[in-house]
Amino acid sequence: MSAYDVADVVTLVELLKADRDVAWEEVESLVADFPGWRHVVSGLHSPAVDPIWRTVAYDEASEYAFVSPEKRQQLLDFFQPYAIFLDARLTSAQKAAQFLQWNPDGDRVRWFCREHLQDGLPEVAEAARAVLEACEADATLLRGASVPEEAGEKLLRAAQPGVSASDALLQPAAAPDAEDTAPPSGWIRRLFSRKKQT
Repeated sequence: MSAYDVADVVTLVELLKADRDVAWEEVESLVADFPGWRHVVSGLHSPAVDPIWRTVAYDEASEYAFVSPEKRQQLLDFFQPYAIFLDARLTSAQKAAQFLQWNPDGDRVRWFCREHLQDGLPEVAEAARAVLEACEADATLLRGASVPEEAGEKLLRAAQPGVSASDALLQPAAAPDAEDTAPPSGWIRRLFSRKKQT
């Protein structure tokens, strides 16, 4: 696929996002080099097979010539991920960020990338691999940042009023539990009682 072909997909999405009427002819010309996608567009444009029924379904020529808001959204939902994949202006990290705006929790993003790792279009497969790696790296960083630092918190204690810094170092971090202050039992008690007798 040439750079020009790839640019057509990005141009298509930008066209669908633009605040103006979009002719079906424009959409079809931009996907002319992509047989699979051309069928998708054709199916949305002409759902009825019989030309007679198609005429009945679209009373006015403008309804058939221009993409309706509903069909525009359907086209955007389909082509937006591919446009992100194929946008040469974006780095892999930027593509991953745009995908996460589309799907914040990242589940659909990772699924979409994995589905296209063996895509028939090499550019799509390569972009899917790069975006998936960027998403996984980002998720790893987020997991690392969210680990509570319990061990460090246990080592720190708030300063107490009236206690100097040197004395505070000698004080326990918390008052001992009642179990720790209970009188010794068993052989320890007998040991101490013998020492008192001698």
